[in-house]
Amino acid sequence: MFTRQQVRDHLRTPKAVRSVLFKPASASRNMPKFLQLKGRRIHHTDILDAGGSYRALFLWRDGNIFEKRKFSAWLFLSEGDDLTPIARMDYHPSHKGFHMHVNCEDSRDLTNRALPGAKELAIGRTRKWDPKVDIDRINLVDQALKCLRISMLSLEGGLF
Repeated sequence: MFTRQQVRDHLRTPKAVRSVLFKPASASRNMPKFLQLKGRRIHHTDILDAGGSYRALFLWRDGNIFEKRKFSAWLFLSEGDDLTPIARMDYHPSHKGFHMHVNCEDSRDLTNRALPGAKELAIGRTRKWDPKVDIDRINLVDQALKCLRISMLSLEGGLF
């Protein structure tokens, strides 16, 4: 849907969110269905206004073992009630480390869809962080904010 240059421009555009507060997933939170944010193991933020037409979402999934846990950060372009994913940064403790899925060089319209089969870019391996551990989750959020060029405008001075 986007060209490489358009994705690069979206990622380079400065953005800001007020805070990143995770809550357990529930049907009453009224999240878009394509994000599949259901289940007792998923904790996520609301869809955050990141300035202009940009929206962000952060989530982590618990697992019965460390290797099944996951952290993701989404960047969307909002047009009315529609969300078009620009990029999703993922961290899987079991493999790959940080990597990003980007919505570029694809003729499909991914408005209100996840990024199935999207181009994947390796960001690099890091030490093993556990999304379930508060300090590690803070580090994961910090990495995602840097990667998506989102600054924090929290009045409380913290991430949560």
